[in-house]
Amino acid sequence: MGLKALEIATDPQKGISLTALNEAIVSYRPAAVLVSPSAQNPTGAVMPVAAKRELVSMLERHGVPLIEDDVYGDLVGDAARPPACKAFDRSGSVLYCSSVSKALTPGWRTGWIAPGRYYEEVMKIRLASDWAGSPLTEAAVSDFMSRGDYDRHLLRLKSRIRKSVDIISRTVEAQFPEQTRVVIPQAGFLMWVELPKAINALDVHRAALEAGIGVSPGQLFSPRQDMTHYLRLNCACEPTPQLIAAVIKLGEICQHADNKN
Repeated sequence: MGLKALEIATDPQKGISLTALNEAIVSYRPAAVLVSPSAQNPTGAVMPVAAKRELVSMLERHGVPLIEDDVYGDLVGDAARPPACKAFDRSGSVLYCSSVSKALTPGWRTGWIAPGRYYEEVMKIRLASDWAGSPLTEAAVSDFMSRGDYDRHLLRLKSRIRKSVDIISRTVEAQFPEQTRVVIPQAGFLMWVELPKAINALDVHRAALEAGIGVSPGQLFSPRQDMTHYLRLNCACEPTPQLIAAVIKLGEICQHADNKN
């Protein structure tokens, strides 16, 4: 696509660093800023409301559009859904994107965008692409939401995610090397795990694949070399005995990698 990504420091609890972002904007003048403020991937961080407001204000001052990825926004813990950055947009500079793919059904890939003043540009790209939405699927999602079924579904889903996160985190703490640290997600179902620094997460990923287990190594989330001992675990599924056995096996793989060092 001819794009160059610029990484911005992120706190595992509060999300993207506004200080680091401001410095990057001044130094590099990016064409746009892409963030997931309501549920950052892979840490599950939720940006405070005041920080969201400041983020929008900062980018308006610099004349830089904000692309807000809010696909996990409906999966914020037990608290009320936090306002999106779009709620503070006064100039049309926020392109808000969301979907039901994470909260309802991944296969449907049904979503929406509120592009603000970039409506014409977005429509041109949309029409020029070969993407085609399904009217039948979109109508089904609309009907499901309008009847209140989606809200009831979210309550059940978030309860299941909390249970899964709790069981998986306790299993990790019991089965992984002693220096392992777990970031409990504030939103979404992705768990960020820090392994001892001597462990190469890519090696763990490969060994896990051979055992039929899928995990994401930290190298996928940063071009720098300081995330090589991190893993991202998916806690979306019901914590069945098979799933827990897989986490225990993953712990054995990490223990083996730690002992080799």
